Amino acid sequence: MELNRNDVHIYRINIPDHTDSIASLNELLSADEFSKAQRYKFPVDKQNYIICRGNLRKILSEYTNEAPQKIRFEYSDKGKPFLKNSEIFFNLSHSGERCVIAVSRAENLGIDIERIREVKDLLNISAKYFSETEFDLIKKSPPKIRTELFFRIWTLKEAFIKATGEGLSYPLKGFSVLLNAGDSHSVNIRNRAEENDLWSLFSLECNEYYLSSLAIKSFSVRIIYK
Repeated sequence: MELNRNDVHIYRINIPDHTDSIASLNELLSADEFSKAQRYKFPVDKQNYIICRGNLRKILSEYTNEAPQKIRFEYSDKGKPFLKNSEIFFNLSHSGERCVIAVSRAENLGIDIERIREVKDLLNISAKYFSETEFDLIKKSPPKIRTELFFRIWTLKEAFIKATGEGLSYPLKGFSVLLNAGDSHSVNIRNRAEENDLWSLFSLECNEYYLSSLAIKSFSVRIIYK
């Protein structure tokens, strides 16, 4: 499949649509993925993992021209999967009954999705994990929109730290996501302002029950939904 330099392909998977294919998707998994699937305590978590990873393999096979079951994942020291000696990069996120996958030629790529739900102690959690700028925005917002705003900021921050490759080892208070009126946002990295313009952050199209965000180290991006 053609993937231009500035393009990011976004795949949105509704997990219940794939439950009838779980046996065939399970056959695509590597030995270590199969073992991980067996370790899930609850059947629904095992099912979700198989569907997400199986579909990831099918999607990547379209770009690599390899059979899905023959794709080999390497892992960074922080656990982020990648394809060795490949110009194809990807990231996956799952929440509830939804899975999102981003594919790009940019190495620093992160995607996140969260099911919108009530958060106990929302303000305390925001104060603990968000920057002062982000917490101030949450605190001053009307209570009726706080939950959605919380998850908008949360998904953007998660997408960013995944894109850096550092994951949760990256200090969440060390940067602020700056929300704009549209779908394109920006980041302010503490003590590294020269990097801010290198990053692009986006709110992705999603249904009313979920929020999803993308972060990519590229200043020219075209998002294509597949």
